[in-house]
Amino acid sequence: MKGIAGLLIALGVATSLASGEDVRFYYSRQRYNVEMGFRETLHPGTLFTPTAGQYPLFLKRAHIYFGDRGYPMEVKVWSAVGSVVGSVLATFPVTTEMYPTWTDVDIGAARLVVAADNFFISTNDRGACDMRPVMVCDFPGVYGGHHFISADDVTWQLQTIYDFSIECTAATNYGFAVAPASLGRVKTLFR
Repeated sequence: MKGIAGLLIALGVATSLASGEDVRFYYSRQRYNVEMGFRETLHPGTLFTPTAGQYPLFLKRAHIYFGDRGYPMEVKVWSAVGSVVGSVLATFPVTTEMYPTWTDVDIGAARLVVAADNFFISTNDRGACDMRPVMVCDFPGVYGGHHFISADDVTWQLQTIYDFSIECTAATNYGFAVAPASLGRVKTLFR
């Protein structure tokens, strides 16, 4: 009987575990108040720097606030070590929405998990759009060190005038679950 009771308690714990929470990362005051045009050769990107207690991260959605609807774009997710942009992990073709509607990109389909350090998300158009589409930005920029531009997707230059409206939703502590507090203490368990 003791063995059956132990098994039932173990089953109860296993079925009541919950995974980490979804967090929307952004580096702005979220007061998007100015439009900025990017030529096809000028790509904006944002460096994301999670805290140690949030790893591993499962990247779910990218969100970008554009000022024009219907433009073909690419959204790229990159590796990053410190503030150095690494290699492209995945590329997603999208068509822009116009504010107040965010352009949401399902980056979860690529099954990207960030186990340590940082990651980077950029966007560029897929055609000769001249100065379209524009991105809605936060001016003045107050999150220096997070926003970059590139003419070639190789050399990235820090940009401090605007905070870009490039945001990302990720599941924190991915692959971990927390036992309910009703057990008397909170345990972190690997799933």
